[in-house]
Amino acid sequence: MDRESNLKVDREVDRNYAIQVGDRIEIAKERGFIRYIGVLCSSNEDNSVLWVGIEWDNPTRGKHDGTYKDKKYFHCKRNKGSFIKLIDLEKSPRHSFVDALLDKYCFDNLEEISQSSNMFLGNKMVEFVGFDKAADQFRNISSLKHIAVPNYAIFKAGDDLDLKRDVLASVEVLDLSSNLVSDFSEILKIISLASSLRELILSNNRFEHIETTLTISSNRIRLLVMNGCFYDFETLFNSLLYFPHIEELHISQNICKYDFVRLASACPKLKTLFLDTCGISTWEELTPFGTLSSLKKLSLAGNDISSISVTTDEHCNNGKCCFEQLEFINLSGNKLRGFKVINELTKLPALKSLRIDDLLTEDGHLIPRFQFIGRLKHLLYLNGSFISDSERRDSEMTYIKHICEEIMHHSVEMSERIFPRLEELRNVCADYFFEKLQEFKVVSKKQIVITLVHEWNSNENREWTRKLPCSIPVKKLKQLAVKQFHLRQLDQIVLYFQRKSSLDDSITKFYLDDDSRSLSYYGIEDGTIIFINEVSNLNLSS
Repeated sequence: MDRESNLKVDREVDRNYAIQVGDRIEIAKERGFIRYIGVLCSSNEDNSVLWVGIEWDNPTRGKHDGTYKDKKYFHCKRNKGSFIKLIDLEKSPRHSFVDALLDKYCFDNLEEISQSSNMFLGNKMVEFVGFDKAADQFRNISSLKHIAVPNYAIFKAGDDLDLKRDVLASVEVLDLSSNLVSDFSEILKIISLASSLRELILSNNRFEHIETTLTISSNRIRLLVMNGCFYDFETLFNSLLYFPHIEELHISQNICKYDFVRLASACPKLKTLFLDTCGISTWEELTPFGTLSSLKKLSLAGNDISSISVTTDEHCNNGKCCFEQLEFINLSGNKLRGFKVINELTKLPALKSLRIDDLLTEDGHLIPRFQFIGRLKHLLYLNGSFISDSERRDSEMTYIKHICEEIMHHSVEMSERIFPRLEELRNVCADYFFEKLQEFKVVSKKQIVITLVHEWNSNENREWTRKLPCSIPVKKLKQLAVKQFHLRQLDQIVLYFQRKSSLDDSITKFYLDDDSRSLSYYGIEDGTIIFINEVSNLNLSS
């Protein structure tokens, strides 16, 4: 671009609120970064028109990668770039923090409005109620504890920010979320005047290239929320250097590859950490946080974690369990499966609250609530629901009953590995444990006569009657059926029995859908007919 064009850009930019490359803008609820300001060199374009090149946050909002008619004006990913006339940006308002503060909290004409007695709505006079109280509130703006100006299109602190020093001095909570701030130094200007600030919310502003040489007076901010603010970890990490006393950190939904070793070292005082939707794929990535002696709350919702392994390793101190003080963990929206997840959580000695999706066994069966409560000794809340003393007692009794049924198929050593708290509950509830164990021993010895009927076998040999122990598992019964009737693969076999209602003589089918369960679990009695079918022949809608 020649000198004349540069001068033209400078003049036009000044008239449009000092728009600069690197600024954030919003048009029709779509946001992005300004990457270019100038003319588009083309024989078909008017060289007197200035254009703004925008890299949109939305990866489908744009039309190109910063290239126009084979010339590269800026760099961005494909379909994230657009050009818009500079004059059209006048339709996209931007404000300073000072402007937003005055707009929301300072109305100098309140008293004038309240004293007016001649305002009408239609033919009815408007009566003002509460204006005296509101006016008093705005006179005392300097005593505000909580300032919230989200979605105000704020892009800078404001030239007369220092005049608002008294207003900011008492503020303890500041919410600047979902604005257009891209220069982190503007945030530092604001908080440097807020000496009482404890909580800072910056979510959905987008920051780039934060300098580590910026100066700022010491702050006492304890809670920092920066969800959806960063494209790279280095920028995120540099931002944390300005907040040495952080105890609660929210950095979810940031599009970057995290370095958790550096992150843990930068925030040694953390008590609460939110890492939702951060692309975490393994539990091992989180091990560095296990050394933080104060960490009590950890949210990992919406990640890709498929297993948990709470172990000691080189990151942990003196061979102690990682996450020794962790009281709350959110694992919703991950890819977890199986009882091993719960068994690993038992290694967190302080765990009191757990959030997790419906957890399935490896065979695809839902793990019931009593299994969590029975296995996790100190758990007080499960998915936000309080666990009362009576529910804990009932759940532990049900868990003991489950153990006694399953223990018949395993050695003592194996049972202690499979069932957490087995020895403890056996000692605490010795009488109940012994009673249930004896019941299942009797049941396991009892034999009943059942008849297997192959529904789709047209041969004479479609029924088979045999005496079997009540303790035989469904999987073993399927194996016998496959051998007897020469059936196909075991996983294609479905077993069910029918029971007539005592009220209306209706017939209900009960499927033996858990291969690990015994016949006694399903209440199968002497003389029961069990039907055999194959998955391909079933009318699943019934």
